[in-house]
Amino acid sequence: RWVEGLPQIFSLGIVVGSTGSGKAKALSQLKTAGVVHKTLGATSVKSSWPVDRAIISVIAERWQGNEAAIERLSAVGMNSVTDWKKTHRALSNGQRARAEVAAELSSGTAINHFGATVDSVEARCFAAGVAKLVHRQCLERVVLATGRQAAEVSSWAGADWVFFVSSGVLCLRGGGA
Repeated sequence: RWVEGLPQIFSLGIVVGSTGSGKAKALSQLKTAGVVHKTLGATSVKSSWPVDRAIISVIAERWQGNEAAIERLSAVGMNSVTDWKKTHRALSNGQRARAEVAAELSSGTAINHFGATVDSVEARCFAAGVAKLVHRQCLERVVLATGRQAAEVSSWAGADWVFFVSSGVLCLRGGGA
């Protein structure tokens, strides 16, 4: 199994595959192996957002303060105070995806459909921001699953490994496989 080839300690990994290729199955394998413990994405935490509170207040409450909330929102590309004051329901699909990552990203988190709701330029910025947050907060075992071209996300995220679902190839940073 490909999961056995993963480094025991890593910050960020990426699962790459087209629609229907088995990315969700790969994430399930990671969960079964205890590499990740929660998955954000299609069946994420959307329904748990209060309908009447600004996203910044929800994130600030979860992460002990406005500074932490601002850092998380900025890291995922949400830099507008106007957007921070909106409720989750009032955000666009792309903004919702980014807000959910800002609110929920922690060690052992997988993000399915990463970058699916934004264009390729925004996906690159989103990947770089998530990587920055992962490294700044010393998070471990964060996995992005994406249908985008590997280079579109992996080079910007500086991932420790990339797994190509269609070929079953696992590439480790530094050239190992």
